[in-house]
Amino acid sequence: MTSPGPPSLTMLANEFGTDKGTIRRDGHAYTLIYEALFESLRHQPIHLLEVGLSIGGPEHGHDADREVVDAPSMRLWREYFPNASFYGIDISDFSRFQHERFCFFRTDCGDARQLDLIAKAGLCLDIVIDDGSHASFHQQLTMLKLFPLVRSGGLYIIEDLSWQPRHYENSLPPTPKTTKQLTNFIATGSFIGTAAMPRDAWASSAGSIRNILLFDGDQLAAMRRIYNRAAGCTAASANYLETPWPRRMLMRAYARRLLETAAACWGAFAGRAWPGRCSPVKLAIIQKL
Repeated sequence: MTSPGPPSLTMLANEFGTDKGTIRRDGHAYTLIYEALFESLRHQPIHLLEVGLSIGGPEHGHDADREVVDAPSMRLWREYFPNASFYGIDISDFSRFQHERFCFFRTDCGDARQLDLIAKAGLCLDIVIDDGSHASFHQQLTMLKLFPLVRSGGLYIIEDLSWQPRHYENSLPPTPKTTKQLTNFIATGSFIGTAAMPRDAWASSAGSIRNILLFDGDQLAAMRRIYNRAAGCTAASANYLETPWPRRMLMRAYARRLLETAAACWGAFAGRAWPGRCSPVKLAIIQKL
């Protein structure tokens, strides 16, 4: 009888309670994408950095000095990558979780000087995952400072692009949404110049982007449904079954999709190109040249 293999990344994400999996909180299903990208690196001595270590920071109206009790995604990475080294960035203090394989930097991603200190630490990273405040200015300033630390062929990932905290968007310097920046780069080969991403500062880094992959909410939701239903057929626990959305959320999502589809149709009749997607982009994976 053959012994079962190690648990998949999605199984671990669901076990540790991170929303990168398919059943906890919103169940974004990012791990279904990551599994294909990370599997060959699983036992390699890679270096992974994550921005944002637990939900509930200032982006949700809580104090930056909140007491933190868990870092679920770091537990996920430590289990999945047994030989890797990890780095974490957060505005709250997660230093209690430091150990021989995890180094923590308490950093405000809206402060260029603090990010510069990390950039000067001499890191060479295989994977960067930005799951921080999700504010457009923070995402783009962080990418400006940390993307140069990614090795050739490495990945820079930005999660939850479809949601930005309103109070940050209104108070920080005006910045186009990060999705708009990325789609503009795909179309023109350049980013829109802003306080977070000055054109001259990106002159060298922009030329080192090999690929950008964007995944929208519909794609991820379809993958999540398929995975959860298949896992529910064989798993002893009903936790792997697809969980229904609250009726209120269904109504909002349905109304939003109708408006987006109507706008896309109107644009097509007006002579503009069909966008190819109606659901907002949620995940961006950027590969370095």
